[in-house]
Amino acid sequence: NQSAVALHESEQRFRALFDLGPIGTYTTDTSGTLMEFNRCAVELWGREPARNSTEEIFCGSYKLQRPDGTLLPHAETPVFAVLMGAVDRVRDAEIIMERPDGSRITIISNIVPLKNERGEITGMMNCFYDITPRKELEHSLRRSAAQFETLLRAAPLGLYVVDADFRLCDANPISIKVFGDIPGLIGR
Repeated sequence: NQSAVALHESEQRFRALFDLGPIGTYTTDTSGTLMEFNRCAVELWGREPARNSTEEIFCGSYKLQRPDGTLLPHAETPVFAVLMGAVDRVRDAEIIMERPDGSRITIISNIVPLKNERGEITGMMNCFYDITPRKELEHSLRRSAAQFETLLRAAPLGLYVVDADFRLCDANPISIKVFGDIPGLIGR
């Protein structure tokens, strides 16, 4: 039967795309039970959860936190909001995931409901990826900027900063004391 062969080939293409994608992807039913997930999701979770288990609901992560570090119960996650129909979809939600070994990664999550032909929610799909290196770089840049600001303000001599066009961007208190209020100082 040609339609059965075409359906099988289509399923194989979908499975290959699902499994080989560089983004963690998983689906749940309406109760949040994990139905399908790819290898990338397993790698990001740091474990392989059980499929179709009512013990494994909403995601395969060990624990979740909000970006401010407070605990995020699974029943308060964006996945739960999508499954309950409280939101149509979730775009770029930042979540900290703790793995069973205690390591943490920061992810960006994008979630859509899965619906039947009547428009009723039958589950959801979550695609997520690791932004931990980006967050570490942002933290490092903030720390460097704070250190520079401390050095500039505390230096015992007059210092000023110019941009690539030699416009004056900043000056420390000694420079302002020596030269007075500096006309054209950007950001002041």
